[in-house]
Amino acid sequence: MPFNNKLLIVLTSGAQKQPALERGRLIAKRLGATLHLMADKKPETVEHDEWLQAVAQTQIDDGLDVVVDQWQSADLLPNVLGILKKHGCGLLIKFSDQSNPLAEAFFTPRDWKLLRYAPCPVLMVKQQESWEGRALIAAIDADPDDQDHHLLNQQIIRMSAQIAELSGSNLHLVSAFPAPMQSADAHSQLREQIQHRYQQNCEALCQQLDCQPDQIEVAEGPPETMIPAYSRSVSAALVIMGTVARKGLRGALLGGNTAEAILAQLRADVLTLNPRGSDEILDILLQQQED
Repeated sequence: MPFNNKLLIVLTSGAQKQPALERGRLIAKRLGATLHLMADKKPETVEHDEWLQAVAQTQIDDGLDVVVDQWQSADLLPNVLGILKKHGCGLLIKFSDQSNPLAEAFFTPRDWKLLRYAPCPVLMVKQQESWEGRALIAAIDADPDDQDHHLLNQQIIRMSAQIAELSGSNLHLVSAFPAPMQSADAHSQLREQIQHRYQQNCEALCQQLDCQPDQIEVAEGPPETMIPAYSRSVSAALVIMGTVARKGLRGALLGGNTAEAILAQLRADVLTLNPRGSDEILDILLQQQED
């Protein structure tokens, strides 16, 4: 899908504060991008349409190029996917819905669906504070067993390094490693050996990509608990991670994806990348650095 330097922002219907819009405005000004705006609920009243147009006009008055996109179907997901496909938007930005563990046990949250199906990077905004000068976490699997995850690791580190430089943030490269398995081969039976392998993989990847993070953190535990805990310990502003989405019945039976499980536990904003849809906006960021 071609990237036309366009950002799709899903607004929180009727809300006075719009953290996703504030993030999008800053990014659009940095990249010279067009903002595509849509509401997270289907407009049912004239007042709602007037509110949306007023929000758009405020951005236009601030010198931004703005397009208002209308709902074409009953649910949020097909509307978002339709706009992304039609306009070639390179980034989706949305304020994260409040987590409801009971509901999540029976229904797939719409934020999770967006992470699974969006063909571009997705930025879920969870707080209003600036990223400037705060910790930024690049979360990877330092010992992947397939090409998609190898590609994701490179994209995550490259993207994180560029955003850290633009925002003056400290970059933390983080990877969780599994507990030793006594029934496995020898190199998977000793905690020290596993940790050393993950640490070496992180350092080799950074060297390959010419990236020097301020901190490399490798610790035992499932990423669903280790990454949120580390994020809280350093008061991270943004966590960048990958998603190789499970879709359909497989996703339902396996309880979703790691990125989805982490999303609900983080206080920081979350930017998710997929193996095949993240190169375009990264190229734009790299071009900005050269300029």
